[in-house]
Amino acid sequence: MYNEMVRRGFRENSFVYTSFIEAFCEKGKIGEAIGLLREMEGKGLRAYDETYEFVIVGCADTGRLKECWSVFEEMLSAGFVPSCLTFDKVAEKLGENGDVEKVNDVLTVLLDKGFSPSDDTYSHLIRGYARNDKVEEAEKYLRIMKGRLLVPSVTIYETLIAGHMQKGNHDRALQLRNEMASLELQHC
Repeated sequence: MYNEMVRRGFRENSFVYTSFIEAFCEKGKIGEAIGLLREMEGKGLRAYDETYEFVIVGCADTGRLKECWSVFEEMLSAGFVPSCLTFDKVAEKLGENGDVEKVNDVLTVLLDKGFSPSDDTYSHLIRGYARNDKVEEAEKYLRIMKGRLLVPSVTIYETLIAGHMQKGNHDRALQLRNEMASLELQHC
């Protein structure tokens, strides 16, 4: 369809490219989406934040972590700050892959640029650190969440409780369980 539009004299622009990139990503055709992004850049058209975000989320959703991270870095280099949804997707996938320190480093940079993390952002960091046997580091983000008046979910508490139990910190696990109960948190 895109080639037909060009053949009929439609002028190429970033919006049209981004629309096609979004459609390819929604259909799981990430290779084609990345190809269009590169073609777009090759023609001197500037990608904007949504252009990158579609590709980043598409790559993450299809397990293409190397490309996901590469396009994410490209987005940051272009001066864009990702949406919470995009950053959380990257944080989730990198955390699952054991790269939670990379997530933390990027978050530090983004905070200086005005990024406002969501409770999901902290949840991914907490899970990532706990999964890597760094429950004390994970708890740091529980404190940050509370300081930002974000209410930790049951899943966050359960993650921390399990992490402390594995490390033999039974007293701390019990404290967290009691704290969770006092907040009357329930599974959704």
